[in-house]
Amino acid sequence: MFLRELQGKECASAGIARLKNLNRRTLDVLTSRLYFFYSLSYELTGELAEIRGNLLALHRLATLRHDELSYLTS
Repeated sequence: MFLRELQGKECASAGIARLKNLNRRTLDVLTSRLYFFYSLSYELTGELAEIRGNLLALHRLATLRHDELSYLTS
């Protein structure tokens, strides 16, 4: 694993934890990009199965909020 991938995992995980409690329509684009990089960083390190439940929960939350960008990328 590269150091860059590990830092990406940490950064994406911290961002997801911070944005999880916010429901602001202005953050929808940022949230969708963060979901993408969150899953990509875990996929590149071969640990995607670790976050599958979390991704499904994020997808469900985006669907309930009618956040089209986020539920299309998660």
